Amino acid sequence: MQAQCPNLVESFSEDGIVITDFTSNYDDRAYCSSLKGNGEFVLAGYTKVNSIEQRVGLVYYTWDGKPNTAVSGDGKVISTNSGTGHTPQDMEVMEDGKVLVGGYISDLTQDGGRLLRFLPNGNFDPSFRTTGWMGLGFDGSHYTRIRSFDILPSGHIYGTGVIEPDYFIKSKNILIFRVTPDGKRDSLFDSDGVKEIKFA
Repeated sequence: MQAQCPNLVESFSEDGIVITDFTSNYDDRAYCSSLKGNGEFVLAGYTKVNSIEQRVGLVYYTWDGKPNTAVSGDGKVISTNSGTGHTPQDMEVMEDGKVLVGGYISDLTQDGGRLLRFLPNGNFDPSFRTTGWMGLGFDGSHYTRIRSFDILPSGHIYGTGVIEPDYFIKSKNILIFRVTPDGKRDSLFDSDGVKEIKFA
């Protein structure tokens, strides 16, 4: 069944709808988007590169909904850090064209919040913890999820999320964090850059 929507903009991919496929045999899902100043935009989500591994996927589009081929030849970027459950929750295209993505990775060996920063060409940003990404685990017995963040004029990153005391026990407390522009926990914020708020 296909519904007709009178508000779709026909100049956007001719019919107002864009479908992008990363890997034809596995799931692709988009979770967040961010506009660039020139009308171009970027989507972030995940793509499964095989039956087990799930990685962050970015798609760069021009203003009219076409893949931006200036990025990686087809506008699509798949993160190179491994893991089974990368899930973006928020993102922002920065003024210099870099893309910051926040979310979490979910498996029994490396569960926790993640921040990833990409250069305008889609490569990891080596000025962000040299690897282009950082983990935000609370401690060895807690699991974190980044839900949203904002970038201050200074370049510092403020964000919120949740802390789970155990992988299998899903009671949650609030997570607040601050990260320096180069991807390190800000020691001026609650001594280690991370604060847990409990309501019970």
